[in-house]
Amino acid sequence: MTREVHKFGGASVRDADAVRNVGRILADVARADVGLAVVVSAMGKTTNAMESVWSALPQGEAAIPAVERVRRFHAGILDGLSMPWSVLEKDWALFEDTLAAWKGQAADDRGYDALVGFGERFSTRIVHAHLAALGLPVEWVSAWELIVTDAGHRAARVDLEETRNRVVQRMSMGTGALYLTQGFVGGTLDGTPTTLGREGSDFSGALLAEALDAERLVVWKDVSGVMTGDPRRWPPARRIERLDYG
Repeated sequence: MTREVHKFGGASVRDADAVRNVGRILADVARADVGLAVVVSAMGKTTNAMESVWSALPQGEAAIPAVERVRRFHAGILDGLSMPWSVLEKDWALFEDTLAAWKGQAADDRGYDALVGFGERFSTRIVHAHLAALGLPVEWVSAWELIVTDAGHRAARVDLEETRNRVVQRMSMGTGALYLTQGFVGGTLDGTPTTLGREGSDFSGALLAEALDAERLVVWKDVSGVMTGDPRRWPPARRIERLDYG
């Protein structure tokens, strides 16, 4: 069986139409002879919004407006997909419990990792619900328990051997299931949440591809590939067809 890892960044799941597009892509890719693992980032600019929540922690109640913006954003995407808030209800309750535990404390790196990674959790719950509604055999997997790291918060180092063991145990590529997990986040051996650094979701995809001995890692972007510049700012930008590791 061919094994593939597909990664979708924040721009690829920025709104309800984008989530529907992800569904169409994965419905086309999913076949009986392909084992799929899918990594999804937080939606749109959610990580920036979650960082605003984190930075307001020392002021306690000052975090409430930022939290409400995060809630309204995800509720709007659920509405656009004709899905109920119950899709996020349990995770939102866990987020609020975590927020309450850190409110009034210093905005340190451990608190950052405890809170900011919820953006990926919300995103993948919504994508999971949409894929399930399409009839795809999707299973949601927590990267907090899958990607094992040290306690280097906001820039954790990955335990490659333990991560590979967990990925192989959790993702049975021969079952025909589509495994959906989060980018950017991981956890220590004792279960403490960590993050891999900003823009770390591509790294998450690479970790899964290595652990699964995947034939392909496909990184979906809002451009056609690695380019010489941002085409929105520099129209002559061109696609780089081949890059070596260096």
